[in-house]
Amino acid sequence: MPIFSADDLYHNKPPGKSAIIGPQLLTEHGSLLLIGETESGKSVLAFDIAFCIALGRPLFGAFRKRHDGTQGKPHFPVYRSARVLYIDTELGPEGCYERIQQFYPRYCTGLELGDSLKFVTGEERPLLFHNPPGDSTKPYNNLDALLADQKPEVVVFDPLAQFHEVDENTSQMNLVLRRIKTLQARHGFAAILRVPFSIIAPLILV
Repeated sequence: MPIFSADDLYHNKPPGKSAIIGPQLLTEHGSLLLIGETESGKSVLAFDIAFCIALGRPLFGAFRKRHDGTQGKPHFPVYRSARVLYIDTELGPEGCYERIQQFYPRYCTGLELGDSLKFVTGEERPLLFHNPPGDSTKPYNNLDALLADQKPEVVVFDPLAQFHEVDENTSQMNLVLRRIKTLQARHGFAAILRVPFSIIAPLILV
């Protein structure tokens, strides 16, 4: 736990977290929440971001057009390529295959991603941010082991609701976010979480 004296903080500005996506949209070991209503395209957006991070390319191909010295600079720069692990719990292998067909022509013509972008989909073992009482399958241990084996720099959890068993409409979600932070500290990854709009209000109450 970092502890600073008042004198230290007065005389020395602490270094900020370096960013993977700017401007400070996703920092090293930080979290990015993709929030929206059901069927609003959050998963498609998550795929797009995953490809951009794996390739080290600006998000969405969006560049500034203003004539103020920023023309041609990306709105959301990706400062470096990073190994991305996309954990999908909805599309399955066939659905991921079909969606990837849409992205490869756009981003990967003549390129191979290698280990830069991997998908976990159709996983039969439960993967959760906690071990529910009496659950012998140890889903938290399964997730912990997966992260230790793959060593990703960015992990997409799609959707967040499939990685816990608490009521998303209560402040219990803060416990889930704390467990995510614990895993991030242990394995050194940044997280992208696809979440429904409905969970945001309970989170800001605590």
